[in-house]
Amino acid sequence: MRSILYGILLTLSFSFAENVQAASDLNGKALFCESKSLLRSKHAFHGLTFDKFNVTRHQVDGYSIVRPWINKYKLEGTGKVAFRGYYLDRVTLKTTHGDICLVSSIEEITQKLNEIIATAKKKNKF
Repeated sequence: MRSILYGILLTLSFSFAENVQAASDLNGKALFCESKSLLRSKHAFHGLTFDKFNVTRHQVDGYSIVRPWINKYKLEGTGKVAFRGYYLDRVTLKTTHGDICLVSSIEEITQKLNEIIATAKKKNKF
C-alpha cells in the first residue's frame, strides 16, 4: 500500500514539474512590437519582456522609457500566450490587438526606444 502511495505522489510531482517547465520556456525572451492600431495605444512601438511568469511592457513616455504594466502570462495550448486581454500568436508573433512583433532582447528594446527618444529631441526646436 505504501509503495502505491509513493508511486502516486511521485507521478503527481512529475506531472506538475512538466507544466512548470512548459510555462517557463518564455523566461528571458523579449519582443519588439509595432502597434498597427493607434486607437488602442498612442505608442507606435513598445517592447515586451518575459521573466518569471510575468510579461512587462516597455515604452517611451516623454523622454523616458517607462514600464507601465507587469502582468502574469498564461500559455493557451502550444501556440498562444495570453496576458492583459492580449493573445500573442507564437507562430506569427502578432497580437489580437494588431501588434506585429519581432524577437528581440532587453538590450535591443532599450536601444530602439532610446533612438525614438533621440529622434524626437532632434525634431523639437524648443
